[in-house]
Amino acid sequence: MLDFSIHHLDTLSNFFDFCRNLEYGWVDTNGRKHHGPNNSPEYRLQTPSETLSRQIGICWDQTELQRAWFTTHGHTATSYLIFYKLEDSWPSHSILVYREGNQYCWFEPMFNNTAIYYCGIHKYNSLSELLNHFRTKFIRNSRDSGFLPPEFDFEKLHLYEYSKPVYGIDDVAFFTHCTRGTEIKLNK
Repeated sequence: MLDFSIHHLDTLSNFFDFCRNLEYGWVDTNGRKHHGPNNSPEYRLQTPSETLSRQIGICWDQTELQRAWFTTHGHTATSYLIFYKLEDSWPSHSILVYREGNQYCWFEPMFNNTAIYYCGIHKYNSLSELLNHFRTKFIRNSRDSGFLPPEFDFEKLHLYEYSKPVYGIDDVAFFTHCTRGTEIKLNK
C-alpha cells in the first residue's frame, strides 16, 4: 500500500491541494513527460506511485492516484469515465466519487485551468444528480475547448462506472477496460 504520510498527504485538504497542483500531461514509455492530453500510442497508465512521484498525469492517472488515497484512508471510492465517440478520437474525462455520510462527493481537482471552472469537492444528495452535473460540465468544457463538434449527438456520449484497471496499459486497453464496466444511462 502507498504511504501518503511521507508526502504529508494525510488530510483530504492536503491531498486535494496536492492533486490540484499536479501537472496535466502524460509520461511516455521512455519516461519523458508530455503536457496536454495523451495523443500517442506511447501513453501508458501510471501506477499511483508513479503519478505521485512524477507529479504529472492525465485524468485517468490522477483518478487512480485518488482511488489509492481514498482506499488507504478507509473510504469506498468509485470511478467514472465519460467520453464522446468521434471517428478519430474519444474526448474523455474520468472522476472519482466517494461518500460522506448520505452525500455523494465528486472529487475534482482538475477543472481549475479551464474556462468552465469546476475545481473542488462537490457534494450531492444523489448519485444521479452528481452524474448529470458531471455530464453537463464535461459537455460545456469540451465544447469550449473545441474537443466536441458543433453538431453534438447525445448518442455518441457514454458514461461508465469502472473498476480499478491494470496499470501500464495503453489508451485502447484503458477504454476497453472501462467499457466492460457498467454503462450509466442518463436522461437527455
